[in-house]
Amino acid sequence: MKLPVVKIMPPPYSDGNLVAGYGTKVLDPEGNEIRGISRIQVDFTIDNFVTATIDLGINMNQPFDAIALISEQSLADWADFYGYKLEKKE
Repeated sequence: MKLPVVKIMPPPYSDGNLVAGYGTKVLDPEGNEIRGISRIQVDFTIDNFVTATIDLGINMNQPFDAIALISEQSLADWADFYGYKLEKKE
């Protein structure tokens, strides 16, 4: 089973100048924009994985679901990083 992932689309790059985050979009696996995002923090750590934290506003008056998303390759990379071997079930 392949887990779904989100896609972060930064605003267009402009002539080598710094660009504000205005216009950044996050898309679900079907390509639909996820609305209500107030912050995206991407961390680049030397000799480690790139991670992203996304803050999303929710309606607390209704039940909601949250799913942690990770690709099979990311899971294998983390296992290798910590000295484990990831094996699929038969």
